Amino acid sequence: MKRILLLTILLSTALYVSGWHTPATQASDEAEAKRNYQKTVDFQQEVIPVMESIFKEQFPEKVSINDGEYVDGINSDAFDEITDYYFDNDNPNNPKVVFVVAKEDRDEMKTLRKALEEKLGYKVKFIKAKKGIKEFRNLQDQVSGYLDVIYKGGYSVGYNIKTQTIDVEADLDNQQIQLLTNRFGSDLLSITKTVNLPVTTAARDYPFLNIGGGQEIKPDIDGANTYVLCSSGYIAYKDNQAYMVTAGHCIKKPVAGGSTYEVIEGNSSDGYRTLGYQHWSGYNSTTKYDFGLIRLTDLSMQVTSRFYTNNSGTGAIDGQLQPYLTIGSTGIKVGLAINKSGRTTGITGGTISKTDTTVSYGIESFSVKVLEADLRSGYGKLIDGMYTAVAGSGDSGSTVYRASDYALVGVQSGITTDYTDANNYNYGDNMFVSPAWYANSVLGSTFYQYNKTYDTPVSQMQG
Repeated sequence: MKRILLLTILLSTALYVSGWHTPATQASDEAEAKRNYQKTVDFQQEVIPVMESIFKEQFPEKVSINDGEYVDGINSDAFDEITDYYFDNDNPNNPKVVFVVAKEDRDEMKTLRKALEEKLGYKVKFIKAKKGIKEFRNLQDQVSGYLDVIYKGGYSVGYNIKTQTIDVEADLDNQQIQLLTNRFGSDLLSITKTVNLPVTTAARDYPFLNIGGGQEIKPDIDGANTYVLCSSGYIAYKDNQAYMVTAGHCIKKPVAGGSTYEVIEGNSSDGYRTLGYQHWSGYNSTTKYDFGLIRLTDLSMQVTSRFYTNNSGTGAIDGQLQPYLTIGSTGIKVGLAINKSGRTTGITGGTISKTDTTVSYGIESFSVKVLEADLRSGYGKLIDGMYTAVAGSGDSGSTVYRASDYALVGVQSGITTDYTDANNYNYGDNMFVSPAWYANSVLGSTFYQYNKTYDTPVSQMQG
């Protein structure tokens, strides 16, 4: 499933389609993309702290980030009841924050609008919503559920806040399209027939002693030393036990005959080390969240809240993650600039295009809930001198964070495949992300992101 372009066209013209480049345009395109992306990040560094200060004041909620430790957070449910927002980055020189208002007559909305306009002025804009965000989310679930009945294959279904429609992308035939429009109407659906469908993506291979995010890991999928390439996302703990969080589809055998399969790191030249064992995966038809847990057992290692940002050298993890619970879903919106740190494509940047997409990877008979992000206003890694990717095979589970302040967003889940290299690695300019806050909805309020600024030996994390 990849986009096919004629080689003769690629060689003879300065063609640039999505992530595709010719050598003549590659350097200038990459430089321009990074400049525009930085403008987006600079704008969001300015407005996000102001917005979140207002949100916390008007929609306060105490959030537990550790046992007995609480911080000021935002009540996302109360916020979503009256409005939603997105970052409009279409003009990098004049970005906006656009609020889509569902309850404009509510006193809370009037107070919110006044505060935002006083603090941010022309940087914010307000438009009226066709429906409330919760109504659109319910419609999205109905559409994806119906697709599971009439269609077998990969698909993406998500609420598009800019157009206020439910976007459906799948390889549908005319009859299936007609069934969808007959059932849900055409005014709130935007259906794209495409073979560019979602697939899962199976870090750096140095054997790290300090374990955090963006590092290469290798889960054993069958207990016979058959390893798959994935990346680490972040460290968490629950019930006096330390875990590494990665993508759920990387954890194929969390329990087998009462024992668990190992996960290793490192390479043949520097040596391998067993990190721990596959403990739990949410990638199934019941949980439907693509994140998984590795139980850390190597007592010589230390856990860290840092992640890999250094693309040269070995062993450097120098980015300091901020807690995700203090931002929650209210801090993750369409147009938000995010970065990803993974084993295959390293550090890449993109913007969120949908905040709650239902994705089927077309292999299993279930879908998962994810964020969707692409290279729009972002930058990627050039593959084979001709295709720029935001993520690729082996990046699954990698650290995804808010570009403006390193706040954890989640772990990378999959991509839409646009390019495949000679090693059969898939790459895409569109990726899917499992939000970190989903973990708490499944694993409970005592499941904590490790967010201390110092490293702790694994031996001290075990009860």
